Amino acid sequence: MNFNQDWHIHTTNSDGQLAMAGLPDAAARLGIAQYGVTDHLNTQYSRPRFAGSRREYDAILAARPELKGAFHFGIEVSSMSAWELEILRANNYEDDLTWGIRVGGPSDAAPALDIDKAFLKEFGIDYVVGGVHWALYCPPDRDALFENYHRQYMCLARHELVDILAHWLWWNPWQSERDGSECPFLDFGAIPSYMKDELAQALLGNNTAFEINIGEFLFKQPFYSDEFRRDYLAYAARLQAMGVTLSIGSDTHERDYFAYNQGQFAKAAELMEAAGIDLNGRFFRVRKKEGTE
Repeated sequence: MNFNQDWHIHTTNSDGQLAMAGLPDAAARLGIAQYGVTDHLNTQYSRPRFAGSRREYDAILAARPELKGAFHFGIEVSSMSAWELEILRANNYEDDLTWGIRVGGPSDAAPALDIDKAFLKEFGIDYVVGGVHWALYCPPDRDALFENYHRQYMCLARHELVDILAHWLWWNPWQSERDGSECPFLDFGAIPSYMKDELAQALLGNNTAFEINIGEFLFKQPFYSDEFRRDYLAYAARLQAMGVTLSIGSDTHERDYFAYNQGQFAKAAELMEAAGIDLNGRFFRVRKKEGTE
């Protein structure tokens, strides 16, 4: 059996190469019936390009009203830090800080998001994908990175505005280039059990969906082993059995949505079923956000 949803897609309005206008037809060719664009917002310096994403989406829906209810407008928001966001709000920087400051903060900085309910209402956002894209001012030590990332994941899993936790344990190659640190997540068994348990309870308690990121984890990043992928999907199956909602995300950044994902969805479905995930079970669906209508 295959699945028919994709809740993590990037366009030319953030760091993707995909022209949004071609997405609906490409998704239909692949049998994807429920999907949404999720261009990045890290800080409010990302706002102009994100506003462009909304304008493009509105134009498509105006020309093709039959897509309403199938094609959704979402956002992927990065875990930043309260320290950094306070500095950015207090200063009118002329530099391009689309990706934030990224360095120099305290190692115990509290994670934070640069959005609120008013922002979601302003842009008519249907759902929020929350992702960790780098460590917050952390030394390149494996245990320190575990703790740093876990603190960010717990913030996202518990955040009232986040609907989907994106690519848990994803590693940004930029970080290795910057400070020489290696991906600490290559051995799934090395992740402390209490972190896995705490995350599971946070997801369940807040009704936050857990993303199975098809593009990055199952097919794209060569440094994740087959053993890691099996363990990762087995953890997702465990979450589903507990009652946690799962979410499917291709994390497409490529120009051709159809070519990039052709064959990947069916293969991913096979791997998921082999790991014990019920493809007829609980998966993400867009729901209204209280206070943002």
